[in-house]
Amino acid sequence: MRPSDLTLAEASAAIRERRVSPVELVDSVLDRIDQVEPRLGAYTAVWADRARRAARDAEREIAAGRVRGALHGVPVGLKDLIDVAGTATTASSKVRTDHRAGSNSAVAARLAAAGAVLIGKTHTHEFAYGLTTPQTRNAWDRGRVAGGSSGGSAVAVAAGAATFALGTDTGGSVRVPASLNGVVGLKPTYGLVPRHGVTSLSWSLDHVGTITRTVEDASLVLPVLAGHDPGTRRPGPAALGRARRPTCPGCASVCPATTTSNTSIRSWRPRSARPSTGSRTSARASSRSRSRWPATSRPSSGA
Repeated sequence: MRPSDLTLAEASAAIRERRVSPVELVDSVLDRIDQVEPRLGAYTAVWADRARRAARDAEREIAAGRVRGALHGVPVGLKDLIDVAGTATTASSKVRTDHRAGSNSAVAARLAAAGAVLIGKTHTHEFAYGLTTPQTRNAWDRGRVAGGSSGGSAVAVAAGAATFALGTDTGGSVRVPASLNGVVGLKPTYGLVPRHGVTSLSWSLDHVGTITRTVEDASLVLPVLAGHDPGTRRPGPAALGRARRPTCPGCASVCPATTTSNTSIRSWRPRSARPSTGSRTSARASSRSRSRWPATSRPSSGA
């Protein structure tokens, strides 16, 4: 098995046990990018020299016993909405070709502090406004869409061109491409992962999420990203949970029909505007359960 085929959990364990070095892992992923990128178009930019320098630094730190955690020495791709200081954040649009980030986004800074190796920027549907990512082809079948808007991140992870990646999700933009490419997409609770330094589509719906090969991998990445960031202005779910419950417009008192939780707020509506019991029952009856994708092997280099 090539190092680029390892899951994040496997790669982390192999590095910790000195069976694979960060340099070997990064070189394997870069080789894989050279193989598949001309056919798949997952990346807007690949930082090979930068990644190799970071891998050598990680190797020296780990050899000296200074292990930062599960992501140390592991290559990651970032959706091209996420700022990395001194590099382009184009949102896959020609109108932003010359844009350079002046500082790191909160998530890029946290990944760097955890020792992850930033390997490049992945394609998004232009300005994240779509669900196909037309610049990128599906990792399993080039005749099919990659999904979007985080299509580049999902394809890179599925094809072995990144061990894990970050995307953003406003209305399905992590979950859709993950499902279409057979990987795991996680949209965290609103406010759990900071959005500071991430190009916005709709601030009240935007989430930074993870794309990994397994659920276990996602569980290793999320704790590194989560937590309050002073640069993110909007309150997170904890602050929403402490907010006062809204009052009924007609009686200026707390309405028992109004629900406020740490994840959502349902506004008061007059009874005439609420759906009937029958319509709710009908909606439940018409819902369908999601099917599971069958377990398959990694896409071949000819995919």
